[in-house]
Amino acid sequence: MNRETKADPESSESVSLDLLTYADLESLRQRKTGSVPKSNVPHGKTVSLNSKRYLIVTYTVEFDRIHYPLPLPYMGKPDPRALQEVIRQQRSEIKAFRQQGGSNEHKHGNREFEKLQKDYNLMLKEKEELEAEFLHFRREVKTTSTGNAVKEIRILKALTKSLEEDLMKEKTRHQRSTTKRSQEYRDLLEEVEELRASERNLRIRVKSLTNELAVYKRDRIRPPPQRSSRPPIRERYNSRERSISRERSLSRDRSWSSDRLSVRNSSLNRERRSSKERPSSAPDRSRLSDKSSSSFRNNVHRPRSRTPSPSPAGNTTNLQWHIDHEHDERNAGSKVKNTQQRCTNAAFTVLHTTRSTKSEQPKITSSMLERISTTRQAALDDALMKLLVGKVLPLSLVEHPLFHGFVNLLDSRYKIPGRHFITKALERKKKNIEEKVKSEMKSCKNVSITHDGWTSCNTESYSCVTAHFITNQWELVNAVLQTKKVEGSHTGENIANALKEVKETWSLPDIISVTDNAANEKKAFQILNWIRFGCYGHRINLVVKDALSVSKEISHVIAKGRKLVTFFHQSTSANDSLLAKQKLLLQEEFVGHKLIMDVPTRWNSTVAMLSVY
Repeated sequence: MNRETKADPESSESVSLDLLTYADLESLRQRKTGSVPKSNVPHGKTVSLNSKRYLIVTYTVEFDRIHYPLPLPYMGKPDPRALQEVIRQQRSEIKAFRQQGGSNEHKHGNREFEKLQKDYNLMLKEKEELEAEFLHFRREVKTTSTGNAVKEIRILKALTKSLEEDLMKEKTRHQRSTTKRSQEYRDLLEEVEELRASERNLRIRVKSLTNELAVYKRDRIRPPPQRSSRPPIRERYNSRERSISRERSLSRDRSWSSDRLSVRNSSLNRERRSSKERPSSAPDRSRLSDKSSSSFRNNVHRPRSRTPSPSPAGNTTNLQWHIDHEHDERNAGSKVKNTQQRCTNAAFTVLHTTRSTKSEQPKITSSMLERISTTRQAALDDALMKLLVGKVLPLSLVEHPLFHGFVNLLDSRYKIPGRHFITKALERKKKNIEEKVKSEMKSCKNVSITHDGWTSCNTESYSCVTAHFITNQWELVNAVLQTKKVEGSHTGENIANALKEVKETWSLPDIISVTDNAANEKKAFQILNWIRFGCYGHRINLVVKDALSVSKEISHVIAKGRKLVTFFHQSTSANDSLLAKQKLLLQEEFVGHKLIMDVPTRWNSTVAMLSVY
């Protein structure tokens, strides 16, 4: 009963009842176990067992056939009279049941017959309607000529195809115009930001220049003297030569803090007051000139605190007059050895100079660092773009502090462009190169292209189209026309659409194409109806690959090589031991060579893998 509860016969598709003997049950068991039948039971006992009958329920559950014996209660020895009485009762019951249910069965049969008759009539009507429609269509086909119908169908197909192409073109144009407008909008925003930044920098610089001019005007001791009253140039500078050198050596060791600057200003004010209180009518011009020159020199070499300009106009006329008349070139014939130390000021850059022979009053214009020329700046920008594009470096490199330090050591005058400037410059460079390639291809009569698909390390699929042509100077030019990311599968239709877009964009003439022998490439060029040649190198590679696979010995050797390379690639300790053996057995030039794994898509990779051994 447990087996019956686990597998209900009602859920089975087929259920049967059998009366089987003991021999039948034994044959079923042996058939299920697959054992050879053995007669271990004596003959007399076998006859007694076969005389008994067993009621067996047979049903299938999950591809398994189950034989379940039903329990038969023991009723004693059968009595023929009792059995006959039971048979009579059952017959009378069956007769009564037939008499009662005959009329119901007849009514039920009539209803089903009427339903079937209605269905049959509906089917006949539908058949007649379909036949009438079919005859109507046949008459229409006979009235219209078959040739005109085929022509109309072809015209409709051509119209639908042209409409689809126009729709695709309009979509691409709209997308290009949208992207172009968005890019122009972003460029305008970037230019506005750059203009705002430059405006802020210019305001800061104007403010710093105004403050420095105020400092120079405040520290000037006397008004500019007349040229006729000035002592001779040679006497005035020879008398203060020693003081100038002393002042310069002291100025290098002085701190650039604002408190020292205030002390210096207070000492100068005290000297001014003492000079005013002296009884002599003529002041010592050499001393005043020494003080003014030393104070001017200290003011140049040390940053001043930013104070508002005392001049309401804020002009630079007095400063220009002072530079022209007090700091002109002296002793031009003397040989001077300058050890330059760069010092940055907010307004300009001044170079510290140390003299080795004779003291000389330098000119401020000669000590200012020359700015980089526009041609030099453009050449360096072009070289930087070539570096970024050639090595596929990120544009954020130009904003890295280490890169700024390296460039400042090379040439501190070079102003490193920003990432946005590099982006726009690369776009302009790309457009110029595209126009140049288009003009060269227009001048050529024949142009061929190669097309192939490849996958990046990030498992992104790309489609690459390269043009090949010979210029009028007999130079072979190879130009990559498009490297585009492919969305979806590499079907022949997608490849055909991509190639058609390239031809329209670059205005290519009738071209000859070279591709590999893939099925999608063949289908794409069949759709386009372009001339196509299979790559001979690819065919040779396929021939070599098939030849290697035919030879069992070569295939066995290659498989062993792959297993060996995989073992060393997966184990760092094995790789270290291999390197140690190389140092012991090989020369220095061969030490450090690693094993190479062949790749099916890389030609000659199997040769490279085997040649390492």
